Amino acid sequence: MTEVQMAKLALQRSKSNEIRQYTQQMIQENTPVNQQLMQLANRKGISLPTTIGPKYQAAIASGTAFRAIARLSQFSGRDFDQAYKEEAGINLHIEYLVVQRRQSQLGQDPE
Repeated sequence: MTEVQMAKLALQRSKSNEIRQYTQQMIQENTPVNQQLMQLANRKGISLPTTIGPKYQAAIASGTAFRAIARLSQFSGRDFDQAYKEEAGINLHIEYLVVQRRQSQLGQDPE
């Protein structure tokens, strides 16, 4: 869900066609997946988290997460493009892929 939010911000602020194409793809790929996840959670009676996980809580406690989000939000154009690549681009996407792969391999529920 965060990836979609960051991609929407990039669509508003980026001037790079490459970044805009990448973020549009992220939105197109992840929006239906997020919707399916919410439907599955509802069907299973699972409440989705309303707070962030421990890794990100630690980042917030140290101030790094807020600085990263605040930093990204303050830029536009080429400055935004560079900040997006550093803060939210490939690294965030890779992290989500790792989490998804791990869940598919180790998860208890086949759905």
